[in-house]
Amino acid sequence: MDRARIHIVIAYTSCSNFRPLAFSTGAEGDGNSILHKEREQCCFWACWASICASAIPDAYARNAWEEACDVPLPLAPGQLRATECLSRLDYMDMNWNCLPRLQTSNPQRVTNPTSIMGEYMKLIGVWARIQILSRTSQEEPDVVWIEGLSAKAKQIYESSQFPPWSTGKDTIPKDHARILGLHSLYHLCQMVVLCPLISLFSGRQAKPGDLREQTRANSEVVTKHAIMHGQLIRDYIVGRGDISKLSPLVGFASFVATSIFLTLLRSGARRHQDRQEGLVQTSHQLLVMIQDTIDILSILQTFWEPLRPMVNMSPITISTF
Repeated sequence: MDRARIHIVIAYTSCSNFRPLAFSTGAEGDGNSILHKEREQCCFWACWASICASAIPDAYARNAWEEACDVPLPLAPGQLRATECLSRLDYMDMNWNCLPRLQTSNPQRVTNPTSIMGEYMKLIGVWARIQILSRTSQEEPDVVWIEGLSAKAKQIYESSQFPPWSTGKDTIPKDHARILGLHSLYHLCQMVVLCPLISLFSGRQAKPGDLREQTRANSEVVTKHAIMHGQLIRDYIVGRGDISKLSPLVGFASFVATSIFLTLLRSGARRHQDRQEGLVQTSHQLLVMIQDTIDILSILQTFWEPLRPMVNMSPITISTF
């Protein structure tokens, strides 16, 4: 793991060194030069995303927004023709807001084609900040930061450029696994960033000043995202999607959702609420999603060693329940 981390840092540093020179956005150049420039930018984004995925090393992750600001976001496949590249280049500013860089005299002609990787880079930048915030030891959660990051992730998700999820009833797109990874990352961001506000999920003792209604509302939001993530995985499995094509981050998000499910099931069992018919049915649905997580982790651990402890932990946790 240390060696892999070193290689990522070296690759990231190498790519970032030529960024100020290679990422010019002038209108000169033919199709070949534009394609070459896009490849260089994608090299930077790939290394940058590798740093943000686990927010390690910490110093690099803390400066992630500053490092990537003003770099054109990855384009969608098939959008590398010169006229389209020069008429539409989105980028992120230092506060991680997406801005268009117009390079045409007629802004109304500018189109914004959907780019899975472009949207992924927006979210992975938010995910890096969420991890840094989660690791910061504080007696009280920083509500302003938490709500700000949650709102930023939601803004990206609700954008018209964000690719929609297709269920098994729809025509399965070519990039089904990548779109699932994109939606999975959004739900992961919301689950992790809001958990510190909920004593049931964070382990933090509720204090007299805490608003019960707000805590309950946050708990419902986290639960909703966990269930939506579980449904994503269920749709993918029912549609016979190739699990080996899913990213390891999807496996981690599934583990986080499963942890939330188990916490809810234990909480309900302690209060004997699971005797109610409706809750028993809900418990069954959650257990199906938990089993999906175990199946996914069992396959993905072959490609990503850090997932193995999660695989070993899940059956033990379920058996104790």
